[in-house]
Amino acid sequence: MQKPMILHINNRYYVKTIGRHVHGELDTKIGAPLSFGVHYTRHEKLHYNIRGKKAFHVTNDGLLNFNRKPKRVAELSCSILNFQKHQDVRFKVGYEVINKVPYFHIKENNWNLNAYMNGRWNVRFDL
Repeated sequence: MQKPMILHINNRYYVKTIGRHVHGELDTKIGAPLSFGVHYTRHEKLHYNIRGKKAFHVTNDGLLNFNRKPKRVAELSCSILNFQKHQDVRFKVGYEVINKVPYFHIKENNWNLNAYMNGRWNVRFDL
């Protein structure tokens, strides 16, 4: 069961000041959470941001989706459950409009391979 709102509040200590951060996520009941954040320090003004993403199911089972993300990113994602025993695989192909860079991601349980058509790439292992 998904919670309607998740809220994280923390203090961050910098060399010259203490910052207050509030980050949260609101369940919009349409399959697209709305993320928000507020940041304040004594010497700076109040900063805030709001981000939302939208996923459109291409298939009824939700394994093939078209995602629209903040920062003008569009991607197509495909999930394959039980690709092998206890192994799920997710493929993503997308385009960053601002940087004009196509990319693809492959994720297998804890391993990630990210490649961008401008020559950047990385491999990650999530603990």
